[in-house]
Amino acid sequence: MPGGYSRALDVLAYLVRHRDAATVADIAEGVRLTKATAYRLVEELVEDGWLARSDSPMRLVPTARVAAIGLRSIERHLREALFANGVQLAQATKSHVAVGIYEGDSVFYTDVIQVFGDSVRTRLEGRIIPAAMVAAGRIYLAYMDDAARDAIIARGAPRLTETTLTEPGQIAAAVASAAELNYGWAEGDYHRGVSGIAVAVFGSGGTPVGSFTCGHEGPLAALESLVPAMRHYAEKASIELGYRGRVRAGFA
Repeated sequence: MPGGYSRALDVLAYLVRHRDAATVADIAEGVRLTKATAYRLVEELVEDGWLARSDSPMRLVPTARVAAIGLRSIERHLREALFANGVQLAQATKSHVAVGIYEGDSVFYTDVIQVFGDSVRTRLEGRIIPAAMVAAGRIYLAYMDDAARDAIIARGAPRLTETTLTEPGQIAAAVASAAELNYGWAEGDYHRGVSGIAVAVFGSGGTPVGSFTCGHEGPLAALESLVPAMRHYAEKASIELGYRGRVRAGFA
């Protein structure tokens, strides 16, 4: 697509950050393109295997090919430690686990690990979500320096459900709660009725590099019993990644 690489990348970046499958109209508005240009780019990206579409009405999502590009940019040891311990956490708790890696002001979800009885299934996720909107991001923000955290919180968040925390004051309170509890939480902020609890994983530099999130459709309180196991596997992954500082209260 001569001359259109930049705009094609903008379309892919928009869809990776978009919560649900998007229409051409959504893409045109989100990337500030005409509908004709958006439709042409979408057709080319579908033909080249970067997007998958459904018909009537047409909606689009990135394929695993897009997720694979993001995963190649991640340090191999980091992803291996997070993935292996995420699988063990899912098996120990019989809970679904989302593995996240921190990037700037966002959480890049690399894998989702699902448990069905004795069977464990994994899938590439490749989705990027603003830190302020999810449990993993809120514990990430809790460990940031004040200036960086305040700048991110000040942006607020878009309303996706009736329970999304959108105002900076609401988000700040959730982050302060995460700092006190030593785990992040979200209750229906990103998907209606879905609650999540997340713990951070630390790297050799002593800063958060990734996370484990356990979630389900239901009340937040039902997940609290999983926190000890989540902390155990977060500590284990942190040590494998070279974290040698004093064990934080979050691992206690």
